[in-house]
Amino acid sequence: MASKVDSIMSTSVALETLKASNSINSLTKAVKGSTSAWKAQEAQLKSSGDYLKASEAKYEGLGKSIEAERKRIEVLQEKMKDLDQTTQDGAKQAVKYGTGLDKATAALKSMEAQQQRAHEALKREESGINSLNSSMRQRNSLSKAVSDRLEAEGKHEQALKEKRDNARKSIDDTSKALKKEEALLKDLEKNNGSASAINKQRIAVEKLKTSMVESKSSVSKFDKSIKELNPSPIQRLSKSFGGLRKEGKETHSIFKSVFAANIISNAFTNTLGTISMKLHDMWSKSMDYAKAQQTMNAS
Repeated sequence: MASKVDSIMSTSVALETLKASNSINSLTKAVKGSTSAWKAQEAQLKSSGDYLKASEAKYEGLGKSIEAERKRIEVLQEKMKDLDQTTQDGAKQAVKYGTGLDKATAALKSMEAQQQRAHEALKREESGINSLNSSMRQRNSLSKAVSDRLEAEGKHEQALKEKRDNARKSIDDTSKALKKEEALLKDLEKNNGSASAINKQRIAVEKLKTSMVESKSSVSKFDKSIKELNPSPIQRLSKSFGGLRKEGKETHSIFKSVFAANIISNAFTNTLGTISMKLHDMWSKSMDYAKAQQTMNAS
């Protein structure tokens, strides 16, 4: 009789364990199936260029996977409570459920973090920032290709104008992107976004501000270079007068040098003349003295 009861109890425990195992396995498969489904959908939408729908698929898919994972955790917790861990089979099953519970809990935390990031990414897509940045990159690449070709053809002025016009367009697009980024930053701060997301958003805002300053500076430099290639009549006259002033200064400087040299030369010549005259007078007086001596000696 006792053996029959033990057999019934043993069979009952085995059936209950098998039932619990099948239920948990089903939930595990549901989690894996949900994850595979949203990943495949996201990849397909990205390949077709629909990044907004791809972000939505990831965010919503993670939500379903999280729901299935939470259900699995609940079942594992319930089964552990019902186990008789005083028996060898019960203790083994408890260890098995405990291991599964730890893995499920870790997986749940990971999925919740992924969903938070997916939600932030979805907001960026909805704001249009990503599409605007993509169009800006394409425009910059095209403009560079055009300006490089113009430079190769020797059309330096046209190349400068292309670069300047692209810089002007960058100012407009950057201004639009900056407004969107600042709006997202306010939204994150208002709705308790993660510290990491808020810091990244602040960095994005500061980078755009820097880009705005650089674009404005580029426009000024390109305008200056273009004006230097094609000066206005007033600028040409100013440049000519500048050249004349420079030549006048050089001429004046030469005149001063020549004048100074003439003065020195004249002074030197005059001095030589004076010395010569004095020497001549001395020579004449000497001759007169010599003649007088001769006369005296003759007498």
